[in-house]
Amino acid sequence: MRKERLALIITLLISLVIGVGFSAAMPVFPYLVLALKGVLTQLPELTQGAIAAHEGAVEFGALMAAFMLFRAPIAAFSGTLSDLLGRKTLILLGMVIYTVTSLGMLLVDDVLGLIALRALTGVASGITWPVAEAYLADVTTPQERGRAISLYIMTQNLGDVVGPGIGAAVYKLYVQMFGPQDYLFALKTPFLVMGGLSLVATALAVMLPKVVPTIKGVTSGLREIASIIRSLPKSVATSIKAIYVNGVGNGLAMGIMNTALIVYAVERIVKDPAIIGLAFTIMGLSALPTTFLSGWLSDRFERRKPFVLASYVVSRPVIFLMPFLSDVTSFALALVAFMMAFSIGMPIMRALQSELVGQEIRGTVFGVQQLFFNVGVVVGAMAGSYLVSVYAPTTVRMLGLELTGYIIPFWAAGVITVLTTVIFALYVKEPEVRQ
Repeated sequence: MRKERLALIITLLISLVIGVGFSAAMPVFPYLVLALKGVLTQLPELTQGAIAAHEGAVEFGALMAAFMLFRAPIAAFSGTLSDLLGRKTLILLGMVIYTVTSLGMLLVDDVLGLIALRALTGVASGITWPVAEAYLADVTTPQERGRAISLYIMTQNLGDVVGPGIGAAVYKLYVQMFGPQDYLFALKTPFLVMGGLSLVATALAVMLPKVVPTIKGVTSGLREIASIIRSLPKSVATSIKAIYVNGVGNGLAMGIMNTALIVYAVERIVKDPAIIGLAFTIMGLSALPTTFLSGWLSDRFERRKPFVLASYVVSRPVIFLMPFLSDVTSFALALVAFMMAFSIGMPIMRALQSELVGQEIRGTVFGVQQLFFNVGVVVGAMAGSYLVSVYAPTTVRMLGLELTGYIIPFWAAGVITVLTTVIFALYVKEPEVRQ
């Protein structure tokens, strides 16, 4: 039992450390893209008038697509490989790649280089996180799994709380000490935090206890997972298929929404990266209590599906409201509401998925689910970049009203999430026996 507790603690620490480092760069990342593209020629907070962020919509979409395009197949492969070879090796390799990538961000001097590094970050993410989730499921019992995965998500959310503030502070400190002249390097300074913490996470991964896989001849590939699904009880197979369809739809919506959200925030809401950092901090902080409470309650009542449905029902309407918000306060409140609702369902969905199948194929099932989700994000990011670049500079007449063109990408994402909610409600069943 001591080994399992140590495994849980170290996994949570790795999640926290990478979360802080990764989110430290988030407040400045969109501005760095615009600076490398030439849209920004000085510090964003010194820019007069609106920042033409929609001119970087294609690049924003390409960055997200590159990340997910490499994450998707790697995630499917790494899940199965970890079933065969063990979880620790894959997690450690992911940490090494995170370190190399984050340090490389300091040297990049064009958008293509940034896109290449984002793709490599996708490799690190695909190697690490599906395996880490399967690892957590391996070292916990069904009675504590919901809480464990909720704690895992909480550490990521805590990273979202701490990281943006640290990144914004490092950026502001550099500007205060060295002035605004080298605005490009100023926008890169949060990557120093990301690189240093990636090294710490690598050291932690070395300390992870090994968990011996309980393998029964499972090999990689979609053909094998299709065979596995056919061998499962009908209700379980239907639930897994519905979760995969759900993953594609949610990924598609996320790709569209995130691309639109970045451009909309920079162009219509705020110029200063420090305020963006504060918004991310507030969002992360709001998600902490609901994440753990939902996991604890789902363990207590031994039910997962109602909590996931509640998360979907509350979060979906916020997407439709986004293009009507034009000030920092209302925009931040909407994001807080979305994150609180979203954080209820995310860890419980993972616990539900892990309990539908046994340990011997859990990594494979997790990995393929990530594949479907990531493919959706790739398509959504490219679709979102197109919709934003076409409609952001325009207005749309709807129901006799003249509305911002941003309504098109946001509402497209919203409609897709409504469909995924219906699919989940109709076709996903909780297992009679938790594994």
